[in-house]
Amino acid sequence: MNAIRKHMTTNYFFILSIILTTILSTGCLEKEMPIEPHASGETKTNQVILGSDYGSQIHYNLSTNSVVNSNETIVWDVAFNVNENNISAILNSSRIVTLAHTNISEYNTPVTEEYISELEFIHDNIQGPNWGTAIGDIFGGSDVTIINLGVDINNEQLGLRRLQIDSVNAQGYYITYGDIDLTYKASILIPRSNEIEWLHFSILNGTIHNLEPKIGEWDLYFTKYIELLDEAYYYPVVGVLSMPEGMEVCDAPELSWNQILVADWDTLEFSTAWNEIGYDWKEYDFESAEYSIDNERCFAIRTANGKEFVLRFLDFYDQMGNIGTITLESVER
Repeated sequence: MNAIRKHMTTNYFFILSIILTTILSTGCLEKEMPIEPHASGETKTNQVILGSDYGSQIHYNLSTNSVVNSNETIVWDVAFNVNENNISAILNSSRIVTLAHTNISEYNTPVTEEYISELEFIHDNIQGPNWGTAIGDIFGGSDVTIINLGVDINNEQLGLRRLQIDSVNAQGYYITYGDIDLTYKASILIPRSNEIEWLHFSILNGTIHNLEPKIGEWDLYFTKYIELLDEAYYYPVVGVLSMPEGMEVCDAPELSWNQILVADWDTLEFSTAWNEIGYDWKEYDFESAEYSIDNERCFAIRTANGKEFVLRFLDFYDQMGNIGTITLESVER
């Protein structure tokens, strides 16, 4: 009898030990399983030099932390989206190029100075073509437009020209351009490409410029551009545009650098607007005549090829105290 009782007691404690072990093991797995932190890359710092006259436009690659291409603002007037089936045209905002519609369909129709003086010259929406362009819907071509070529590097006016988009098809954009008084007239094809999004054209010189790096090789565009301030007036500013198709940016001033690195980005509000990074990470003090940088302001960036970066700005001056040199810090998440 004692042997039976002893055997039952042993079984009881054996079973109890199994139950306790299971409960403790399960509890440990549920409550104490370590969560791997998001592994971030090396924080990198670099400088982008626009020049004190902001005379350069720069394409930048976040993955390589490097300038991919640089060109002078003077070299182009209108850019055409030449990739696949996209149909859009934008103006060189850096030069303050604007456009006026005449609603005239025949290119050779004369126009007077008085007529032109009554036209409304308009800007592109710097948020991007999805928000509106000065030239508007050009699927079926355009009317005769008058282009104000803006200013050169010395802020000298470059004058007016005609531009008409005759047609758009799989080959590209067929355009006619020339002098206001019709003393000079020319036509050209802006060809399509599978390698780039935008092909640039100089009405002033009648030349096509392949200024843009290949798709996937750049992320950010450093440039002077025209911004609509307070929804009331247009003003030239210097900043950063996220132009490539598929780019998304979240301006997250409420999050610190370390917080945004580990945050759940699916809860953040991203934008495809080109000027989401924009210009106002810096501020001009009229009393001191100096720029100050909000280096606590961080931007979450998702590139077109799916990479994630955190970006902030540290300076707007070079070592000699000249404006137009942007120091930035970035890290891949």
